Amino acid sequence: MNVPRVLVVETQALVPIGSLEPALRDAGIKLITWRPAHDPPPRTLEGISGLIALGGVANPDQDEEYPWLSAERDLLDQALERNVPTVGICLGAELLAQVIGARMVRLPEPEIGWRDLPLEPAAAGDPLCSQSAPHVPAFHWHSYGFDCPPGATVLSRTAAGTQIFRWNDLAWGFQFHLEANKAVVASWLRRYRDVLRAHRIDDAQIRQQTEVRDAQYVRQAVRIGRRFSRLVKAYARRQPRATYGVIG
Repeated sequence: MNVPRVLVVETQALVPIGSLEPALRDAGIKLITWRPAHDPPPRTLEGISGLIALGGVANPDQDEEYPWLSAERDLLDQALERNVPTVGICLGAELLAQVIGARMVRLPEPEIGWRDLPLEPAAAGDPLCSQSAPHVPAFHWHSYGFDCPPGATVLSRTAAGTQIFRWNDLAWGFQFHLEANKAVVASWLRRYRDVLRAHRIDDAQIRQQTEVRDAQYVRQAVRIGRRFSRLVKAYARRQPRATYGVIG
């Protein structure tokens, strides 16, 4: 039997897979990381049973500054064509939404910090997001928003735009940092003090809220990671035995 492999697109070392990693590894999934700022893009998704596109400092309209954005979109497009289970987080969600056909809009002010997002009725039966509570905790750090991609199902939305969407029961976009934990958040607060000051955001308040919310937030990521792992393993079982070597 093939060992399921998930390709993780890590655009910035400061934005790792975080709280999702243990759930995936505990499920027996091998993680293959593509760092587009340093490595050439994978030639193919053959032998890959899942894709996770993480966030990062780039914005979805900065192709001139970050030429690898087009290669990441191509990978996401391939994943959708091959029905590979896919999760996009923050920038990854924005690129996934672009590939499906959504238009990006720069927000008047960035969304940075904690909030509880309302879940739409469609979330009740969602393979990744179903839960008994009517709201989902979210840690935001982004400057763009978008409407629901064509043909996708909105699972959560706010005035700023779509926060969670599902496409064809195989791809999910989370506009917030599902993977973040208190260590990751602390590293961002240290690195981007100037951004927080520029927008008059209280980093001490974010630290305090993070300390209170961290355990619950990690549990949420683990739950979603386990559910995603089941989709990845089911996809792997349906595929013929692959010969690896084209990626990492």
